[in-house]
Amino acid sequence: MVIGLSPMRFLHRLKDRLLDIVYPPICQSCGMMGFWLCDACLNEVEEASLAPEVPAGIDGVLSCFAYADPKVRILTATYKYRSATAFELAQSTLLQHWVQQHSLPIWAYDASVVLVPILSPESRIATRGINHVLRLAQTFKRSFQLPSSISTVLGRLEHDTHNAELEHEERAANVRETFYLKADPPKNIILIDDVLTTGSTLAEAARVLREGGAEQVYAITFARG
Repeated sequence: MVIGLSPMRFLHRLKDRLLDIVYPPICQSCGMMGFWLCDACLNEVEEASLAPEVPAGIDGVLSCFAYADPKVRILTATYKYRSATAFELAQSTLLQHWVQQHSLPIWAYDASVVLVPILSPESRIATRGINHVLRLAQTFKRSFQLPSSISTVLGRLEHDTHNAELEHEERAANVRETFYLKADPPKNIILIDDVLTTGSTLAEAARVLREGGAEQVYAITFARG
């Protein structure tokens, strides 16, 4: 066993190594063997605007990459719907490179701020086998070296239609009244999500958190559509 690894982490790492042998990594963008997304393709990933429109109820928002880039869609949609945890290393590498090139807003380094992932409904987490936004929050915390703790205080009810299947104007209605609080929320929060499109999801989450007592609500997303 590798020194310093718990038995569970050792088994997860062993499983990943065995899967790499059975299903060798192939770059999902250019086809190069040995990588799920090779260095050349990672270096060509398009970044999102640094001055995005801020959703209602959000005090500040940061989105790192442009969802229009097919490579970014691989690292978000494929990761989410196919539970492709092998892409987490590429996500982390991209985020580490991004933070080396840009300054994070001061609120991101406030130790009193708590990271709150925008979770999927429990049934979808069970179907996919991973809690992908919780794992993304952990990736952000490591890659950006954020001092914040992570809380799953925000729950989500089942809704019939995926937002990705809806037009922009339909998304606000689809997420309305779908969030609930499992406990009193922290006063200062950074919401974590994979993709920001219309901002309806973040706005609804912020509304519920503020009604529960949150005072400042920020947001960080991996991509912006």
